[in-house]
Order: sequence, then structure tokens, then C-alpha cells
Amino acid sequence: MESAGADFDWIVVGGGPASSSAAIRAAELGLSTAVIEVSGGPRFRPGESLAPGTALLISQLLASEAFSQLPKATHDTIKITF
Repeated sequence: MESAGADFDWIVVGGGPASSSAAIRAAELGLSTAVIEVSGGPRFRPGESLAPGTALLISQLLASEAFSQLPKATHDTIKITF
């Protein structure tokens, strides 16, 4: 990890899906990139899922192998009330 006061071309605040994708792309383009995230991960939350077409995005981010090695979240019951 870089020390305080380090210079970066690109700083991304938040480590969610869009932010981390932006950070990955910036690094691919050769920018020195930092991601600032307040909490550790992964954060498994009931109700999160992958929409159709997500596999293509994961592949485009060159993350298919890493993604396949992540622990899988399982939930016995999810109740949705409207």
C-alpha cells in the first residue's frame, strides 16, 4: 500500500461495483490508481444477485478467474414485502 502523501493520477472513492470497475479501467489505461473504501469486504447482503449479462462484464474486466474463486453467499430464506 502506498504511504500517505503519495501521488496518484486517479483516486476513486468507494469500492462498490461501479467504483471498482472505474479503478480497474483506469489502471488498465496506465494511470496510477488508488481506491479509498471505508469498510472491508466482501460484504454479503441478502438480495444481492447478478443480473443477466454480468458474466460478460466480469469477463471484460478480466476478472472471471478471480470471481470464480470467491466464496459464494447462500441464504436459506429471503422475504420480500411490499
